[in-house]
Amino acid sequence: IHHRGQAFVICSRITAFACLAGVMIGGSGCTLPVHGAGKRLAVQPDSTPLFREYRPGCRLEIYQPVNHTPAARQPAILFVHGGGWVGNHPGMLSSHCRYFAARGLVAITVQYRLARSPDGPTILDCIADVKSAVRWVRAHADELGIDPARIVAAGESAGGHLVACAGLIKGLEELGHDTATSSRPDAMILFSPITDTTMPDGWDLVRLSGKVGKAVAARARVISPIDHIMPGAPPTLVLHGTADNVVPIECSERFVNDMRIAGNRAELVRLQGARHAFILPGYGSKKDIGDALAAVERFLSATGMWPGDVK
Repeated sequence: IHHRGQAFVICSRITAFACLAGVMIGGSGCTLPVHGAGKRLAVQPDSTPLFREYRPGCRLEIYQPVNHTPAARQPAILFVHGGGWVGNHPGMLSSHCRYFAARGLVAITVQYRLARSPDGPTILDCIADVKSAVRWVRAHADELGIDPARIVAAGESAGGHLVACAGLIKGLEELGHDTATSSRPDAMILFSPITDTTMPDGWDLVRLSGKVGKAVAARARVISPIDHIMPGAPPTLVLHGTADNVVPIECSERFVNDMRIAGNRAELVRLQGARHAFILPGYGSKKDIGDALAAVERFLSATGMWPGDVK
């Protein structure tokens, strides 16, 4: 479906990978303004998150709206952190979970295995973990008070890649898991995402084989979301900064265009002057974060993924 344009030079092989993996944000608090659809709700999030292990060694941190009950059947949003598949931690997005829990969603951070060494977990394992997390939440929707047909996955940078893989690519599941329950999110929110892992002079995993391992590099097209776009994909919102020098905005423009050509609902929000990882508190400006969250709220409301909406 997609047509590749001119290759975009991001930075050198080593520097590019280090740029993506090196955005380390400390602290867990962030004061965020109320925007858009969020003004409709006057609730506060539960200040004590739940912790649930969805696979050995990986857990979910679950933030619930105040007075939430299993009968609520509210939409859920899962946040997947970035870090080049090799670094960072779920707590980087905890403030956004509090933000959306305060607006009535069940908001969840996802811990996944990191591909830190050639003989350890790989990007394929990262993908399998995110798929397993979505499946676990859907399988436990009744006890968590979640509508299993309104599960949104949101990812930043490499986390956006993992979310896009969960939404677009069949297979790549954890061996032995019950696949009778779908691991596909009902909508996707992608912040500064990597959507093409075969792009020359960019995030070409063959070129980065020394970092990701030869076995993964050999399957670069298998795990490249743009190469798996088909009709019937989940509705998708992509948010990208125009000053992103790690993943150029042209990648998201091509991805959204190809999604639309296939007949899927896809929207692109360009944040003027925003850099890579703009959605992270302490890294992006308050204005960029506020504008992005407002756009997410509008999109979720428009697609029936907002509290009180019926899909």
